[in-house]
Amino acid sequence: MPDMKDFNAGNNGWTELIAKMQETELKQLPENMEFYDRYKLSENFYARMQRLCALERQKVRHARIRGITAAAAALVFYIAASHPYQVASCSHEVMTRFKNYTIFRFDEDDRMRAVLKYEPAYVPSGYKVSVDDAGSMQYSDGRGGVLLFDYMSANASITVDHKSRDFSVLKQEDGRFFYCYEAVMEDEDSVMIWLSQDENTVFKLQGRLSKEEMLKTAQGVRMTEKDS
Repeated sequence: MPDMKDFNAGNNGWTELIAKMQETELKQLPENMEFYDRYKLSENFYARMQRLCALERQKVRHARIRGITAAAAALVFYIAASHPYQVASCSHEVMTRFKNYTIFRFDEDDRMRAVLKYEPAYVPSGYKVSVDDAGSMQYSDGRGGVLLFDYMSANASITVDHKSRDFSVLKQEDGRFFYCYEAVMEDEDSVMIWLSQDENTVFKLQGRLSKEEMLKTAQGVRMTEKDS
């Protein structure tokens, strides 16, 4: 073994000894696969992480639902305050208000139903039928004006963009309610939603008409025959 006195002098014996010691220590290190097997994460760890991630996603969904529910509750409170008779007689109605749109669904029963054929008995002057399909009709006035009339089962969902539209509820003598979204801008469409008297069919009327003309057209909707 080299003498310690020769260490500072850079004796080659010391250099070789240190190199062998480092080589011995390196040989004692585990192989790559041994490292992998020793320190790899267990399946149980991955399962726990997946559960934690699922819980976090669920918390986010619940927060969104609470926000939607709060908005819907605020809307119902507003309607109950201004139209108390509506809440009392139409408790099955569902109006879910989101930031930019409202979803209507009047019946939660998902069973298939036969849809009867309807059409307006009155349309504003100059409007003529341009499209007549099952569940949908389109009227044009020849000057770019278009009136859309759609109808479907009451358990269907209808989405209305309520941006730049004034909302009001109109109660009729027959007890029905007409939900009107009147356009604020002249170049935007107004929208009206209502139920048939038997509450099996929901209607949607859309066009650049005044609230009065929308209501007059909606009141004149009549059943013609059963769809095939």
